[in-house]
Amino acid sequence: MFYKLKLIAIKYQNFLILLFFLLPAIYYNFGFFKGLIIWGQDTPKISFPLTYLLDWSFKNFKLTFWTPDIFFGYPIGSEQGQYGLFYLPNILHTFFSLPISLGILYVVHQTLAGFFTFLFTRERKMSIWAGIIAGIAYEFNGFIIAHAQYPSHVYAIMYLPLIFYLLEKAKNSRNILYLFLIGALLGIQFLTGHPNIPIMTIFALVIYLIYLFKDNFRKILQGFLIIFSSAFIVLLPLIIEMKQLIPLSTRALGVNFIDATNSSLNFFDLITFIFPNFFFSNLINNSWAYADAWHLYGYWGQIETFGYIGIITLFLSIFALSKKNINNIYPFLIIIFISFIIALGRNTPIYENIIFKIPLINGLRAPGKFIFLIDFCLAILAGYGLDRIVFAKVNSSKIRYLFIVLFPLIIGYLVNKPNSIIYNLFSLYPTHDLDILRDLNYSLNYHTATSLILLIISTFILLLTTFKKMKKTGVVLIIILLLTDLFLFSQKINTWQKPSEILSPNDPAIQKLSRNLNYNCCRVYAFRNFWSNLMADRLIPYHIPDANGFVSLELSRNNKWQTEAESLWQSGNPKLFQLGSVKYVYENRNNESVLTEIKDYLPRAYVAYNWIYSNNANNSVKNILSKDFNPNTEVVIEGKLNIASRKYLPIQPVKIVKYETNYIRIDANATENGLLVLTDTNYPGWKAYVNGKEEKIIQTNYLFRGVSISKGENIIEFEYQKFNTVILLTFSYFIFFVILSIFLRNNYVQGKN
Repeated sequence: MFYKLKLIAIKYQNFLILLFFLLPAIYYNFGFFKGLIIWGQDTPKISFPLTYLLDWSFKNFKLTFWTPDIFFGYPIGSEQGQYGLFYLPNILHTFFSLPISLGILYVVHQTLAGFFTFLFTRERKMSIWAGIIAGIAYEFNGFIIAHAQYPSHVYAIMYLPLIFYLLEKAKNSRNILYLFLIGALLGIQFLTGHPNIPIMTIFALVIYLIYLFKDNFRKILQGFLIIFSSAFIVLLPLIIEMKQLIPLSTRALGVNFIDATNSSLNFFDLITFIFPNFFFSNLINNSWAYADAWHLYGYWGQIETFGYIGIITLFLSIFALSKKNINNIYPFLIIIFISFIIALGRNTPIYENIIFKIPLINGLRAPGKFIFLIDFCLAILAGYGLDRIVFAKVNSSKIRYLFIVLFPLIIGYLVNKPNSIIYNLFSLYPTHDLDILRDLNYSLNYHTATSLILLIISTFILLLTTFKKMKKTGVVLIIILLLTDLFLFSQKINTWQKPSEILSPNDPAIQKLSRNLNYNCCRVYAFRNFWSNLMADRLIPYHIPDANGFVSLELSRNNKWQTEAESLWQSGNPKLFQLGSVKYVYENRNNESVLTEIKDYLPRAYVAYNWIYSNNANNSVKNILSKDFNPNTEVVIEGKLNIASRKYLPIQPVKIVKYETNYIRIDANATENGLLVLTDTNYPGWKAYVNGKEEKIIQTNYLFRGVSISKGENIIEFEYQKFNTVILLTFSYFIFFVILSIFLRNNYVQGKN
């Protein structure tokens, strides 16, 4: 009898897995599996170019640690901001088209996010129906739907409920292997490609671990030691890469407070938990992507501080609050409270004076992202709320009476719309130049109807569940309503577009650049803060070399070069662009897009016979900007050369024989002993070989590479060597799978016994 019941339970579990797999599959199928991709405002600028590069890397069996397409070359494998090169599931791109690969990965990760939430609730002795509600709410939570244009975010959310589930199992089973597995999974979560969600996971993990082992301080210390040691081992290759990159980046000294607190949560953002589209004055194409936002921080502020999780979820989470539940729910209430304080960012003095001084958090931008943890906790509370209303033995007459009183009050409020209350509240909203009266009127008239209807239906359904004979019907209706609510809401966030719409545009500027630029020749520079088809990163899919770009960890030298180059250009001086082999400059002039050609740009590679010594980066800039500096006859170097300078010789262009992402070969027939200059970013990891012998790379013209060569024929090779990183990455995944296999074997033996 026991085995029959067990088989039925397994089948039921399998059905739930299928259900959770099916929900996101249906949602995304019309898009990804028809050759489309999710499209938001950041898609053409960041998400798609880097995802395309990742896809290209796997399809060409190359781990692209370095890209020459942005910033004179950039260590994209080290940055990982939206890239995820080290995340093993991305290997799927090798076998399928870009949309299909994304579709499968999205479906799997969202399905598992919901299912692991379900397992977590079941481990906490909640009912199956409560687990389904919590899983659906988390799987389609507003934060992740609003960030669906970023694959790294979608992949990372899966790990939070899984880690919480394993923490609960570790407590209940007293099996130390769970802690090792949690640490390994935390490390893998970082490899998905974006640090914010893993850091938020650490924050929640710490609180929950302390809660679980609050009576045993030794267990808490042991848990922290095992988890973070395991995570460190798995993360070792990325840590080494980041340790090299961060000191050279604009974030070497941290993020300044103003930049770090962009997209802070405002008290008024809470209205989007009920009216998700409230801050949009229109919905062109029924999507946020092209809408006008009257949010304090615009479109991005709405995205980063958005936590809609369904009307019925909010109702249920409120009913989780009871004396009987307090021991079960207080860790989630603590996480919600602290996450809310952090999310407020610059809108509370606590953040600047205390929170911003905490390591890890002080390196993050957009504190509003902590709304993600609030969504997760609300989903769990909703499960407890459902159990209390439907399955717990409580005096339902009180709850029923509360609903009967609230129902006409809610209806009366919604029908009469006492706008004066809302206007009085929003009179405090720091709208700057926004027309508060106009925008508020628009939002109240056009962005509240759906939520008002859902409020009424939710109240009615929850009222039904207070009657004994209607409980099961009420639960089914709650699930249907939640799915309908989240599905309707999600349709208004992003659009779906074909990748070809960015890969094959009719923009004449891109067509011209495709014909005239390549790695052997020269570059284009598209001005910063200029939204166009040539904006930062947009040219990556065409492999058109761009001297601009957008990454989270921009090299500080490059950032300073851009500032100086743009300033000089606007004053009529193209010197820095010439030095960087920039043939075209793309800018916004008098509200028109203008592509200007520079005639006297320097070749991509050349031999210089005259140099000016400089002690540091600042002196290099000073010498380059000097009126006496002639880029056609001299270079500025940081360091010393053991060969004599020849002032009478101009620079000598040389031939780039082979140019690949991680390897460059140049043939140079030097008139005299000189300095071979390549106008690519000088960065640790690059090695130079002259006629087979390794030579030191010299910092040249502030940004670029220089190598001393002898008179006559020379073969110069540059290699970006990341063999050690590949070995470490292989070792990290080996450790992860060893931990996983030991864990599974141990569980199998215990189950068999």
